[in-house]
Amino acid sequence: MGRAISGIADLTTPKEPKTTFTVGTVSGGTSVNSIAAEAKMFVDMRSNSTKELLDVEAKLLDIVKKAADEETARWGGDRITVYIKMVGDRPAGVQPSNCPIVQAAWASLQAIGQKPVLGDPSSTDSNLPISLGILMPH
Repeated sequence: MGRAISGIADLTTPKEPKTTFTVGTVSGGTSVNSIAAEAKMFVDMRSNSTKELLDVEAKLLDIVKKAADEETARWGGDRITVYIKMVGDRPAGVQPSNCPIVQAAWASLQAIGQKPVLGDPSSTDSNLPISLGILMPH
């Protein structure tokens, strides 16, 4: 898993559209001086672009599979097996500034005396409905 994480750390992603990833947690083994029978890592990937998200996912999965093959070749013995399981899916989505819901939020802030600022796109719980076209203007 260390070899895989090292390879993942070398991945590069575009600044635009914003695309990020992180190996957020790792676990495995039963003691400091034993070979782990099982190890896990959780990886989070996000992007404002579906294409870039799929691209970084494909590269990352390739790195993980190659790392398992390299470790098996290096140490011999039982083949290292990789199981990949998606535990969440937050698709890419962006709202244009003229979208009715963005305009309503803007007007609401102005109505209470605040100065609205339209920030850069980011990952939120609204990504799924946005990706399904639910909040987009028709």
